[in-house]
Amino acid sequence: MNIRFPNIFIQLNDVPASLNISGFTVSVFGILLAVGMLLGLLWVLLHSKRRGENPNRCLGMFLFTAAGALIGARALYAAVYWESYQNNFLKIFSVREGGLSFYGALFGGILFGWLFCALIRVSFLEMADTMTMGVLITQIIARWGDLFSRCSFGEYTNNPLAMQLPLGSVQSSAVTDLMREKIIEVGDTAYIQTAPAFLYESAACLILFLCLLIPYRRKRFPGSVFFRYLFWYGLIRFGTEWIRTDKMLLPGTVIDVSLVISGALVVIFGITMHLKKDIVKKRASLLKEMRERYYQEEEKIAAEMDRKDAEAAAAAAAEGAAAAEEGKTAGTEVPEPGTAAEGASDGSVESADAKAGTGGGNAASEAVETSSAAVSAAYESRWEEPEEEPREMTLEEKAEEIARRREAEYQREMERTEEVSLSEEKDRIARERMAQAAMEEQQKATAETVRAERELEKRRMDAMMRTPADPPEGEEITDKKFVRDSGGSSYQDEIRERFEMEHGDRE
Repeated sequence: MNIRFPNIFIQLNDVPASLNISGFTVSVFGILLAVGMLLGLLWVLLHSKRRGENPNRCLGMFLFTAAGALIGARALYAAVYWESYQNNFLKIFSVREGGLSFYGALFGGILFGWLFCALIRVSFLEMADTMTMGVLITQIIARWGDLFSRCSFGEYTNNPLAMQLPLGSVQSSAVTDLMREKIIEVGDTAYIQTAPAFLYESAACLILFLCLLIPYRRKRFPGSVFFRYLFWYGLIRFGTEWIRTDKMLLPGTVIDVSLVISGALVVIFGITMHLKKDIVKKRASLLKEMRERYYQEEEKIAAEMDRKDAEAAAAAAAEGAAAAEEGKTAGTEVPEPGTAAEGASDGSVESADAKAGTGGGNAASEAVETSSAAVSAAYESRWEEPEEEPREMTLEEKAEEIARRREAEYQREMERTEEVSLSEEKDRIARERMAQAAMEEQQKATAETVRAERELEKRRMDAMMRTPADPPEGEEITDKKFVRDSGGSSYQDEIRERFEMEHGDRE
């Protein structure tokens, strides 16, 4: 049958609902669903590898999710239309006849995906962010299967995308009174004009996919892409479900199941995203405050160290000045440079002459040497170069100093971590060696026990195989050695006689 889009002058002739492949009937919807799943899986595997995730883990979750989606989709549909299956329960497993619910597939896939993540002990929200984009690709492609199945259409409309379907190819329950009033006759075929809800949903999912690529690359928290998808898809589905006429209603009511679920998703995950954003903002502001506080403490520490260095330099300068004053006091007077040597030589000559006049030649020479040494010491102490006053560090130098200290702290922390790791590794190796030694001892003890049991069994079998007529070579039958009991009285009598004979000879 044909499908027409009259306002954009498109007509699709002989659009099949299913294909016959080698005698096996396959619906076009199922083919497009399989193609969408394969493309979604390919995208998930490629992007998981690019993001450094484990592709095998994503493949395992995809298989679990696909199985859960199939079970959930059929289960929700059968629960809503239970009157059709209550008399024939096995008909539920006949998936080829159609009857799947997307929300059932969504919840079933989430449940099985969560179970898979719990089994392998990974974060479900992290994995859900990766799988969400694959689910969207599947929806974009699979929704076009509704075109071939002649379903997922809305109320009568005459907009540019209005679609005309043959009246005999759609469910009679989905045809409204307004559609029947606006029936269009084309040749011998009656057409109803509807709104292509599947097209709206597929296009909206494509836009959502492109919009989610940005938060997918810059995630603020685990599950952000997954939560956004549930919120926005719930909003999209709420809009398309509002105009659809082939709705899933609760038995005996006019309540649309998909419409209720869509509204619940919008409310729940809208609130969840708002709360998550507030938590992330508060955490970021707290982290920023802690970082600023840390920097302020670092600057205080640096300023305190600079102050202490300045005080130490000032104390050193004061000690130098005190030492210079002591030198002046010891030399009586520090002469000026240039005249100090002359004054010293004159004074020394005069004192030498005076002492020579008294007849002390040796004493005069000693006085000259002493005065020369005092003058030299005073001169050196006066002309000592003063220590440079400490200058204030620039911001770049402070930053470099803080960076050096942090690097030193990081190196110390890494050394401590390596020491702890080395100690733990040594303890582990020691425990493994002790366990291996204990196992070897146990194996040796077991082997020794088995060997002893085999030896005892061998001796017992050898003793059982002996006969009275053929005793062991070199052994005699005494009261302390016994052979097997033959059960006959002649054998016991022979043993007793031989024992009495041997003891009688000894006596």
